[in-house]
Amino acid sequence: MKNLKLLSLITILSLSIIGCSAPVDEAAADREKELETRIAELEQEVVSLEKENITPSSTTPDETSITEDIPSPAESSTPSVDSIDSLKTEVNNAISKADSAKPAGTSKENHTKFFDLKNELDALDDKLDSHDDYLESQYRQGILTYEDYVSKEKELEKMEKNLDNAEDRLERTFGIDD
Repeated sequence: MKNLKLLSLITILSLSIIGCSAPVDEAAADREKELETRIAELEQEVVSLEKENITPSSTTPDETSITEDIPSPAESSTPSVDSIDSLKTEVNNAISKADSAKPAGTSKENHTKFFDLKNELDALDDKLDSHDDYLESQYRQGILTYEDYVSKEKELEKMEKNLDNAEDRLERTFGIDD
């Protein structure tokens, strides 16, 4: 009985080693063939993509092509020298336009007119804030003296106050408290 058990155990072990090794090798071989086929397909795809694009560098942008369209901070935030004067003109024109506006038409038309004018005033206020930031940076870089900075800052504050007053008058004229 002991010999029979031992013989059975040896047979089972032998079959499991021989039986398991063949399918694993076949499965591995099949998987390897699948991967080789996929690699060949991908290589063909790369070749066709390279043919479509004339230069390989156009498919992989380098740092200069990525950043060349982005303006530098100096380019994007540098107002012109006469920008205080041009801002004064813009503010005065917007205030005149808002002050001359009168409600006429339907309620919807009046609301539209009011918010169009208010948005114009708000946009100018944002522009003044941006210019204020620019002046501060100019002062910090030593480009503006303290006296010039303070003087221009006061002009901007006056323009902002005039815009706020114009917005208040606009609200009263149209009867809209926004």
